[in-house]
Amino acid sequence: MKVASLSLWVFEHLITMDMEITHIWESPNWSIIKILFVYTRYSTYVDVALGVIVQFLPPQSSSSCKVTSYATIWCLIIGVTFSDLILTLRVWAVWNKTRIMTIMLAVCYTSIVIPLWVFAGVLGNAITCAYN
Repeated sequence: MKVASLSLWVFEHLITMDMEITHIWESPNWSIIKILFVYTRYSTYVDVALGVIVQFLPPQSSSSCKVTSYATIWCLIIGVTFSDLILTLRVWAVWNKTRIMTIMLAVCYTSIVIPLWVFAGVLGNAITCAYN
């Protein structure tokens, strides 16, 4: 399943690269949305690399295990936070940035993101690495 997901991810990058070059890299105007897009698109490479390290390379010490685990958790949490923000902003734009939608989306976004960050903090503090 992981190989299939990775293959689909790489395929999607390849078939949309021309649009990305045109709309992101060749456009001189940078915005927060463009920065969020670039982070979300390319941080996945870091997530995959960390996943491979955690899954296939044995930790050299307990501290390296913790650092890799923390990095994996926080890269994932930040990526989810940013991708959810992009989705929220897109929905807000589709609904013409109305006041009621601003309030509803702000409440929904924070009700998802705050527990996610709290959970990540709890999970991060619960990490124990046994080093042999």
